[in-house]
Amino acid sequence: KVRDDLSNLHGDGVDALFIDMAVKTSKVSTARQSTTEVVDLLEEALERSLKTRDRKSEALIRMHIAKNEWLLNHYNRAMKIFKQGWALANRYGDERLMRSAMALRMYFSFWQGRYSDVIQYYENAVSDVETRPEKGFPQLATITVGQCYTYTGKITQGLGMLDAIRQSCRKEGDLHTEAFVVSTLHSAV
Repeated sequence: KVRDDLSNLHGDGVDALFIDMAVKTSKVSTARQSTTEVVDLLEEALERSLKTRDRKSEALIRMHIAKNEWLLNHYNRAMKIFKQGWALANRYGDERLMRSAMALRMYFSFWQGRYSDVIQYYENAVSDVETRPEKGFPQLATITVGQCYTYTGKITQGLGMLDAIRQSCRKEGDLHTEAFVVSTLHSAV
């Protein structure tokens, strides 16, 4: 509904709102909604970011398009688009942008089987999270890190992390994510 309403409106404020809505849709829809529709939405957001010369949003949108292209099994295209977004994000040194970019980088490393890299990214980032907890770490990224710990032989650490997330999901009533964590736990043991 929001997309339909915003699609017919234009202007810098509306474009910024559309871009924000598209990125948030990508974040919450991973493997839950039609990935093709999410890519279409992100491509429209990319057009708006280019039109308004919002380069930071362009970087983030490119990486979200890449994530969704990967989920559609378009691996070469996904890697090319991700590298474009990553390079653009690194030009600005924006803390918020880089936090999102790093989470997306972790997924790409995981998908490529580079589990030790994922752990290294996480451990470098978690020191910042510990000193500034309001910055947080995305739950799905943390689940991915837990998997990587188990895949690299740090089974106790990985299982502990995954079980803590499972308990948190149960307490919050997030049954979808809890089910994902449970399946991850089962694949780890």
